[in-house]
Amino acid sequence: MKVPYRSSHPQAKKKVRIVRNANHNCIPNLTGKAMPRADDEETRDIYCATILALFKPWRKMEDLQADRQTWEDAFAEFKLTAPRSCIKIMQHIQYSYRSKDAADAEREADPAQGEIEGRDVQYPQVDDDKQDHAATTGTEPTEIDIALAKQNQMDPRSREFAFQAIAAGHVSGVFTPSEKAALKPPTRKAEGNDLIRLVRWRAAIENQVQEQQEENTGKFQETDADVTRIDVNLLNSQESNQRRAYDIITKHFDKQMRGERPSQLLMHIQGEGGTCKSKVIQTVTQYFAQRGCVHMMQKMAYTGIAASLIEGKTTHSAASISKQTSKGLTDAKKRKLEELWKTTEYIIIDEISMIDREVFAILSRNIAIAKKSKNPDDTHAPFGGISVILCGDFHHLR
Repeated sequence: MKVPYRSSHPQAKKKVRIVRNANHNCIPNLTGKAMPRADDEETRDIYCATILALFKPWRKMEDLQADRQTWEDAFAEFKLTAPRSCIKIMQHIQYSYRSKDAADAEREADPAQGEIEGRDVQYPQVDDDKQDHAATTGTEPTEIDIALAKQNQMDPRSREFAFQAIAAGHVSGVFTPSEKAALKPPTRKAEGNDLIRLVRWRAAIENQVQEQQEENTGKFQETDADVTRIDVNLLNSQESNQRRAYDIITKHFDKQMRGERPSQLLMHIQGEGGTCKSKVIQTVTQYFAQRGCVHMMQKMAYTGIAASLIEGKTTHSAASISKQTSKGLTDAKKRKLEELWKTTEYIIIDEISMIDREVFAILSRNIAIAKKSKNPDDTHAPFGGISVILCGDFHHLR
């Protein structure tokens, strides 16, 4: 709803105020310099004045700061009566500074950080004079240069989410042919530095996978039993939940092997980072291996890195999901899927929070098509009637 300013307001004839619903959420886009630190004595007055201007209702400067009152005193007086929501926002504004201080303190405490293969990482130093000279040489930038410059303005995390959103849009068919062409990322010829970065990236990924596998392997304890299990006497409350999940899967598998035809197992192993969900996945994998039934289980994740950590496949590769999948599967792909899934009775999908509902539905449909010839009675069951174990933390989306 538009509300006009008072007639005495200097912008009364040019602008109006917008009053929105109580549940309407707006994302402010602050321009100019960043908010000053609250704990910096040199900019403390600027911080107090800025916060008062943002959160305290005012029409004249006297409403923000009384006569002969310092900005510090005016800010302290406002905080006594400020709503709790305002206080919370003030604290959030300083979050980036607190995060930076914590990161700096951690780097100072651990000098080994920032080293790769025993050598300090050397970041290129940009000479401002050379940069200004390059900008004024008169060289006409290409469209690729402009696109790459815009792309580099986005932080890596936001860019990764953007790529995943575009990929989901391609799968669901929301883009027109012209939009697909416009969304195609710019390409250029590889240079010497690109090869160096590629080699370093591959080495870093391999080291990360190796460290994760070694860490998980070291957490298992071998006993004299035929099956590698976790020692119940050494479990804490967290690990007892892991054991419960392990027992549910293995007992269901034992019934399947005895020919009892148990109902389809639809299970979700929920837990934030650090609860060792991968430990459960690896333990279950070992159980299947010791029973000689690894062929009855497939493991997958949405991204290649997540899939490599559990020694599985990507969801798109395992279920033949591509840009044309929304139009249906060809006969050749159906035969390929049937061959790939003919012995599979259990699926483990890690990092489930990365998969949106459209991709999840296509995943279920394609696997159901692959299992149709073996399980004709389960044509309408999710995933063709085979058991599904989902692992992941939906709190990542908060």
